[in-house]
This record gives sequence, C-alpha cells and structure tokens, in this order.
Amino acid sequence: MYGTSASIKDSYVNWLSGNSASYKRFTGLYVLQPKAGRTYTLSLLARVNEVSGSVTLRPSHISGSQIPGAGGLRIPAPTDSFELLTYTFTPTSISGPVDVEILVANGTGDYVDIDMVAWKLEPGGHQTLAYQGDDGNWYMTAPPDYDLQYALCSLYSPSTGEWVGNQHSNPNLLDNWYFADPINQRGQTEYESGIGIDRWHGKGVQLKNGYLHVEGPMYQMIEADVAKFYYGKRITLSILLADGSLYSGSNVVPSEVTSSNQWRHCCSVINGQSLGFYVMANTGHMQIFRINSDAATAGLDVVAVKTELGPVQTLAHQDADGNWVLNDPPSNKALELAKCQRYFERVYLCDQLMFHCFRTNALKCNISSEIIDKIILIRFPHPAHKRRPCLRADCQDGAAAQQRRQQKAGRYLSDPIPNRVVGPADQPFHLALKGR
Repeated sequence: MYGTSASIKDSYVNWLSGNSASYKRFTGLYVLQPKAGRTYTLSLLARVNEVSGSVTLRPSHISGSQIPGAGGLRIPAPTDSFELLTYTFTPTSISGPVDVEILVANGTGDYVDIDMVAWKLEPGGHQTLAYQGDDGNWYMTAPPDYDLQYALCSLYSPSTGEWVGNQHSNPNLLDNWYFADPINQRGQTEYESGIGIDRWHGKGVQLKNGYLHVEGPMYQMIEADVAKFYYGKRITLSILLADGSLYSGSNVVPSEVTSSNQWRHCCSVINGQSLGFYVMANTGHMQIFRINSDAATAGLDVVAVKTELGPVQTLAHQDADGNWVLNDPPSNKALELAKCQRYFERVYLCDQLMFHCFRTNALKCNISSEIIDKIILIRFPHPAHKRRPCLRADCQDGAAAQQRRQQKAGRYLSDPIPNRVVGPADQPFHLALKGR
C-alpha cells in the first residue's frame, strides 16, 4: 500500500488525505493484470468519516491514467458504521498492470478521512469480500491468509513499493561455503597451496576472524557424474567480501566435454581477480566455483560464496540502508561436516593402538583388528557415506614418529602409514598396514 498520512489502528487503516492543491492517492500497487472485455468487481469495506469534493474509488494504470471503460465509484457521504462499497467494470483496453486506488482530486476543497478494513479486486460481476449479517453489519467472508499476504508483499520493496521479485534463496551447489566459520578438519590457520579448508583447493589461504583471506586461485571441484547435470545450463556465481561488497555473474556451462579445459568467465572482482568455472578436459570434472588470478594480487577477504542454477544471485540482498545481508543463515555445521567427510575424514590413531597393534586383545581405541598374513586390518565405522570407495588419511605427527611406533609393534614399514584407507563406500573402511 502507498499513501501519505496513513495510520494503522487496531482493526483498520485510517487515511486522512489532506487538502493540498494536488492529487492525493491511497494506492494498492500491482494488484493484477486484467484483460480487456472481461468483467471485474472492486470492493472496499470502509467507514467514511469526512469527505469533500471529488473522491473516487477506482482501478487505474500504474502511471495513474484512467483505464478505458473502467471509470470509478464516487465515495459517498460520511457513514456511522463500516459499509461495503462495490464497483463493477469492464475495461475496453488494458496497457499494463493495474493499481487499486482512492483518488482525491487536486482542489484545496477535496479531501477524505476514511477508515479501511479491506479491499478486493476480483474477476466476475459479484464481490466475495464480505457478507451482511442478520444484524445489518458487514463481516469478512474469510479470515485473512497471512502466509499468502506475506509472500505477496515480499515481492515489493518495503521502502519504495517497487517490484523486487522473490527473495527466496536457491540451493547452494557448493559445500563449506560460509567462510566466516568454515569446516577445517586439517586444523591449520594458513595453507600455502593445495587442499586447505575442506573441499577447497587454494593458494595463500588464511583463516581470519570472520572471513577467509585468499591470495591466489581457489576452487572447488565436483566429479563428472555430478557435473553432468549442469552441462548446458546457466549457473550464477556470487561472492560476498568482508568490506560489504558483493559481486556476481552468470554463464552457461558447456554442453559437452572436449580435449581442452573449458573456462567460462562470470564476473570481475577487485584486485584483478575474477569468478568463473572450468569443465576439465576429457574427464568432465568441473571446478564449479573458481576465484581466478593470473598474477600476485592483494587478495580477497571472503565471507561467503555461492554457485546456483539460474541467471540471478540469491546469496544476499540489500537492506533498507543498502547493506548486503545473507539470505540464508550460516550453514548447519553438522550437515556441512558430513558433506565434507564424504571426501575427507581426519583419522586419529593413538599410541596405544600402534604399540599393541599385534595384540588383538589389548587394543585401547575401541577398534577391532585382525592379522591376515602380513597385513593388519583395523576396522572402524565412518560417520558419512563416502563419495569414493577410498578415504585419504593424514597422520598428525610425522613419518618418524610413525616408524618408531611401527618398529615397537614388531614390523618396520619404510613408508609412513599408507595414505589410502580402502573399503566399500557404504561400509566401515579398513586401514591396512602392510609389513615387509
């Protein structure tokens, strides 16, 4: 709704138009798009306190021009109670969306003081807004549908009344996208290159208070069996920086895999960086989000990122002060951890396990084991279904300490603990220590 000098009361809205030498309007914006030649009914449940001059209830074009064949209903003399005002019209032509408005003429003697409960514009020659009871009073036919009204009102700016579209948020195709508090199973605060925080490959990555500092290229990879669902479709990449700025852009994913990497630029960002994605040669794997840089830069301080289907970004919106605000709350960390553990899971093996690894009755880590020839199989369940039948395991305190523990166990392994944990993707995996 739009109108000056309107006030919200307990069960109605009061509008006192004033008597300035200009047109005064109380308007319901963008109600619907009527069709020429069809009949519509406009109804208003209201109490008229004062009225003077030319005051009309009518539909109109958004521009304020009159709809041919529509006209309007003259607001009657003051009433003591709430009455139902109805007006039926058949437009002869329509040139765009329609407002519903109370129009007060531009003379200083034209004004209205009116209390309004509800109004409705609907197809057909009969109103369904209200009914008259046995006591002669008017009552709403149905209670307000607040969920529907909220959904409809959210399509318009609360400050300007202009159409802003649906502010719903599309699904984020990225894992571990909230860099103010990311999943970081490896536990470091800095990563010079390679895999850093979970699911991300990067260069010069540093965890800061509330954001991630990225000095070089950084990307997230998805496998071809997932990427193929996006081939030929438009996707949008967006990034929210710690300085409050937001950048976004879209491009179409190539529809087929070739013998060369296929880069698609989405948008430029500060410090010589850009956003885009790669479809990798031959394999069809996809860097579904990439911060790209060809030279050393001052880097980016990143709060959140998103890849989504469609041509528009829904990572964030601007509030009334112009600040970018995330549409979604920070991602659920338990869910994000489970998604990340499909690709990587940190495995901690204690000293007691390594020292007693040949004594199946003396294990201290609540993990079962058995000896098969010269291979020790240590079985333990994992919390997340794996994307691949292998899981990479890192050892925390270095190869030398591992070898000392392995020597105590009665076998010398020239290599540190194997970096492959092998087993079915949906079963407990096995850590195999193979002796010589």
